[in-house]
Amino acid sequence: MPDNKNIWFQSEATGYSHLYLLNTQTKEKKALTKGSFEVYNPQLSRDKNWWYFEANQQDPAFFRYIRCLPGGEMAQLTAMRVATSRWHSRPMKRRLLSCLPQPPALGAVCDGQPGEAKPQQLTRSTTDTFEAYPWRTPEYITFQATDSATYMPASIARKILQSKDRQSSSYTVQGICKNAHHWWSSYFREYMFHNLLADKGYTVLDIDYRGSAGYGRDWRTGIYRYMGGKDLSDQIDGASLLADSLDIDPDRIGIYGGSYGGFITLMAMFTQPDVFAAGRHSAR
Repeated sequence: MPDNKNIWFQSEATGYSHLYLLNTQTKEKKALTKGSFEVYNPQLSRDKNWWYFEANQQDPAFFRYIRCLPGGEMAQLTAMRVATSRWHSRPMKRRLLSCLPQPPALGAVCDGQPGEAKPQQLTRSTTDTFEAYPWRTPEYITFQATDSATYMPASIARKILQSKDRQSSSYTVQGICKNAHHWWSSYFREYMFHNLLADKGYTVLDIDYRGSAGYGRDWRTGIYRYMGGKDLSDQIDGASLLADSLDIDPDRIGIYGGSYGGFITLMAMFTQPDVFAAGRHSAR
């Protein structure tokens, strides 16, 4: 820190990742943020008087960009459901912003002041053909896992992409890393593929199963020493949701994924063949 006395760090000591100060002389530790939410990408302002970071305080499925006042209070900079990247100007006013259904763009964030204003988009990188396609904004839902008594404080967040044709007879359930959010995903290939599946009449349920980030330490570490346990049971619960709540034929549910999602797919096909009628491991 600028005073040469304190260091800052993040810790999951409370079960959620928060921002702390530690006085190297007195060993006193001070929590700058607290609550049942996560803090991401903290950084000091250029004048060293402010903290800027992302936090999913209102909803685990999206982040708002927030600054922490010198006294420790948090002030929200934007009402948009966005993810942000590094600052690109002085003073700290412009930042890469991302929200569905568009890829990231450079935006001015409320002139660096707290408020509810919508950031101004400064750049455009997509083509007219890209923008002419009706990209879907998923519906974000939550539902209880079978062991909800243990994990409900970190509620499971899902997103569902659904075609207008509710009579279609083919469906899929998909599992990859954290992807239930309101910005352009780093898994953009899957997001675009899900739109194609919806065009073809499929319903796609994309689950932030156990092991995903953004829901606290216990949710993130829920697969330690037992991969293919609670993360797979979350997929089974998702299949039950499709059949019980969305009128999906339980005999026509498939699962696919790449990387760890491919592992879950193989575990599902080998150990739960009565739940999933088909599966595909998408190699990278």
